[in-house]
Amino acid sequence: MAPLPPCGPLPEPDPGWELRDEGPFSFRLPREYRKQEVHGIDSFVGEYAASGRNFLFDYGMYSSSLTEWDAARQFHACRDSITGHQVKIVTAHEADGRYVAGVVWRELEPGLHLTIHARARTAAQQQEALAAMRTVRFNPPRRER
Repeated sequence: MAPLPPCGPLPEPDPGWELRDEGPFSFRLPREYRKQEVHGIDSFVGEYAASGRNFLFDYGMYSSSLTEWDAARQFHACRDSITGHQVKIVTAHEADGRYVAGVVWRELEPGLHLTIHARARTAAQQQEALAAMRTVRFNPPRRER
């Protein structure tokens, strides 16, 4: 398998976006995104949705490496660094017309991965999702009291 090329510059997030703290990590999203009720089987999962778009995460041992999008139209994958961690960034245009974007952080700790992906109606919303993924920060472990 050939190594992935480096990515170009990621879009910039809006400084007014709201911080969403998910415990082990946090990120910023536009204010209109609302947290949705979702349940994971073997990992910590979450979803935020706004008109025509959603933003999902999967934090655990079995989170996706996003290889399922390889067959999508306009598929592109590259390597970059976000928050000091090497990541795989994937974008594609699905057959149903939706735009997708995703970032994968592998081996944050042995066997622990984070995958964030988004689906959107427009290319501009896809870019918004990539900007939000750029804001991911990993929080220090919380101490038990």
